[in-house]
Amino acid sequence: MNSVLQMLYKLEQFMLDIDEIYTNSKENSFLITYYFMETFYLMNNQEMKPEWLNQFRQVISSQFPQFKLNEQQDAQEFLLALLDMLHEELRNPKCGKMPIFEFQQDGQVMLTSLVSYLEFENSPITKHFGNIIRTQIICQSCNYSNNKLEIAFSLLINVEGSKNTVLEMLQQSFNKEVVKMKCPKCELEKKFIKQTTVIKYSEQLIICLNRYRIPGGLIDRWLNGNEIQKSTKQITLNNKFIIGQSEKTLIGIVDHSGNKDKGHYRYFHLSGNDWVCFNDAKINLLCEQSIQKLIHQNETSYILLYSQQQQQ
Repeated sequence: MNSVLQMLYKLEQFMLDIDEIYTNSKENSFLITYYFMETFYLMNNQEMKPEWLNQFRQVISSQFPQFKLNEQQDAQEFLLALLDMLHEELRNPKCGKMPIFEFQQDGQVMLTSLVSYLEFENSPITKHFGNIIRTQIICQSCNYSNNKLEIAFSLLINVEGSKNTVLEMLQQSFNKEVVKMKCPKCELEKKFIKQTTVIKYSEQLIICLNRYRIPGGLIDRWLNGNEIQKSTKQITLNNKFIIGQSEKTLIGIVDHSGNKDKGHYRYFHLSGNDWVCFNDAKINLLCEQSIQKLIHQNETSYILLYSQQQQQ
């Protein structure tokens, strides 16, 4: 919980956007936003107490019971749950719920509508973290195709395989694959080509690294009763890369040591030219040797935060 909050609190414009809505609104239903912002104020004033964080977690667990017990929780799941709840409270009611568009032919009208949705700043969450994902399936027998456009607040990529850098893994995660399903046109079980593409990348790009493998699938990484293996593959975290129409700069890393039952999260943030480690209440500057290991020989990175720089 601490590492996720520290990551979000370091995004100055994001926090200003939330604060503007929060302080200017007369709504009394901003329960999650209230705890989120009051925690921010307490941390800034160095007045944070464990009792307050426990109360914050209890409020979140009222909607997401998996965070109720006094056990280690998955930072990825907590981050996405928190963003979803903040979005629901802060979204522009005129925009309605986050849309998912499905279409069989040219989807340019749908794409324009979805981009407009984001540009209308439906909430600070969609404004800063809204990626537009397109999933296309094509029947290899009759060429029936179906497309889906949706918004995602983070991108999940697998770390296993031959690729060693974040950019390579990101590109590999959205390659074509063959899946079996019933074709609506053929009405038979057929092979489909499935292509997932990121149409628009968010300003603040959150990349979640899937380091856990569960027999039978990748869902519910912390599920009890299954033998869960954690990958400790060394990854090179690109300082910068160009993707879409912008250059992304690595500014934040949440890492995880231990296993599914016992471990610890830390947050590393790029401040100017220095990397700072937030280890619960402890804050330390990293030396050059530690920085090189953090970027080039990273075995524990779990959530990455890249910030956008527009290309001229």
